[in-house]
Amino acid sequence: MNTYYPDNSIKPTTGMLDHTGDYYIGRAAHTSAFYFKGTIGYIAVYNRKLTDAETLSVQTAIHNEIAARGIPITRNVRPMIVITIDDNFETDYTNAYRLASARGIPLTLYIITTNVGKPGFLTWNQIHKLRAAGFGVECHHHSQTPITTQSEAELRASMEAVDAAFIAAGLPIPEHYAFPGGQSDATRRAIIADYRDTGRNIVRHTIPAITGWGQTIDWHNINSQHSMTEKQGDSIDHIKAKIDHAIQHNHVLIIYTHDISDNPTGYGCYVGNFEELLDYVAAKRDAGLIDPVTIDGLYRAMQGIRTHPATGSKTLQGEVTGATYDKTVDYVGFVW
Repeated sequence: MNTYYPDNSIKPTTGMLDHTGDYYIGRAAHTSAFYFKGTIGYIAVYNRKLTDAETLSVQTAIHNEIAARGIPITRNVRPMIVITIDDNFETDYTNAYRLASARGIPLTLYIITTNVGKPGFLTWNQIHKLRAAGFGVECHHHSQTPITTQSEAELRASMEAVDAAFIAAGLPIPEHYAFPGGQSDATRRAIIADYRDTGRNIVRHTIPAITGWGQTIDWHNINSQHSMTEKQGDSIDHIKAKIDHAIQHNHVLIIYTHDISDNPTGYGCYVGNFEELLDYVAAKRDAGLIDPVTIDGLYRAMQGIRTHPATGSKTLQGEVTGATYDKTVDYVGFVW
C-alpha cells in the first residue's frame, strides 16, 4: 500500500526497485520483465469528512496519478451482490443466518427497533451474534411509520430513538438505512443523510445500477433490483439471470426480502428458494465471478474505509469491512 503525496516524494519499500525515486509497479523502467504483481492502495487523509463530490474528486486524482505512470486501472467495479432483509423477523436468525453463514455469505439486516424482542422478531442478543458473524446490522427506522408522514421534528426524533436503542444495546449506531415501505422524498432523504451514509429504496426501474467510480451515485436513494417474494414451487431462474447480468456487465446487484420461512408472508421468501439463491451466489463467488458483500461493504469499497478521529499525534483508528479486509481493492481512503 502506498501513501499518496501530491509532490511525488515517495520512497521505495522493501522488494521494490528504486530506479528514479518513484515506484514502478508491474515492471522496472529499463525492462519489460514483470516483477511485482499486485494492486495499489492509497490513503487519503483529511481533517474532516468529505462530501460525495469531494470523495469522487480524490478518486479521480488518484486514477489520474496512476494513469500518468502508465498503470492501467479500471473505473468499473467488480460485480457485487448485496442481499438485504427488512423488518428483523426471527427467521433472520433461525433461517437466513443459518443458511448464509454456512456458505460464507454476509447478509444485511435492516432493523426496526420497536420490533426487537417482540414475539416473532429478533432479540438484541441475536442481533449481537449476527453482527459478530460479519452480517450488516442497519436501520429500518424506529417503527414502520412511513417517513413521508412525519414532520422534520418527528423524523429526527425517530432517528435519534434508533441511535439510542442501538447504544443502549451496546451496538454501534447504524450507518445505513432502508426506507419503510420504500417511501421517501428529497426533503426527508436530506434529513436521513444527517444520520446515515446510505438509504436503500425498493425496486425503482428509473434508478441506474452502481457500475463504477466515475459514476455519480445518489447514496441516499440507491436502488434494489429485485424484491424476493418467491414462494414454494416458484422458479428463481429470473433472479439467477439478474446475477449473471451483473457479472456480464460489471455492476452491483441489490436484492431485498423480508421473512425467510416455509410459510412466509406475502412479502417474504420461501426458505428453499432462499437456499437455492445462496447456493448460486456461492458457486459464482467460488468461480471468482462475483463478491457477496454487505451494504456497508459495498459503500466502503466505493467510498473508502470507515475511520474515526485521530486519538493522538499521527494516530488513526480505522475499521475495515468484508469488502476490504484481506482483499485486493482498487481504492481505499480514510475519511473522518
